[in-house]
Amino acid sequence: MSQPDIIMGIHRDWFNESASRYAKNTIGWWLIAGIIWSFIAHNHPMLDIFLLILPGVFVISILSIPLFWVRIQKYKRVPDTNNVLVLSLFTVTSIIDFLFPIVMAIVAVNLLNLW
Repeated sequence: MSQPDIIMGIHRDWFNESASRYAKNTIGWWLIAGIIWSFIAHNHPMLDIFLLILPGVFVISILSIPLFWVRIQKYKRVPDTNNVLVLSLFTVTSIIDFLFPIVMAIVAVNLLNLW
């Protein structure tokens, strides 16, 4: 029995490629921001970096699922719309999408240092 070629209204191959690219970008920005913030703001960055890598990668992956869903909705709706409100909303979500892993890495490092 074959699997359907459509996921959330998008071809399976494109969806898988987009999900993989999104996860790599999110994890990459998470690690870059977290490592830089660890060295700038704290005295013991090695523990922070270890915790950013091992459990942190899984945490940021799970937390970014709703943002990926919004991105998929954007790819489905933007080509078919001329609504300025919808386009503005997706522009704001793109900015949030970029800043989310960076801000979460800084928050995570600060929380680790409270512990």
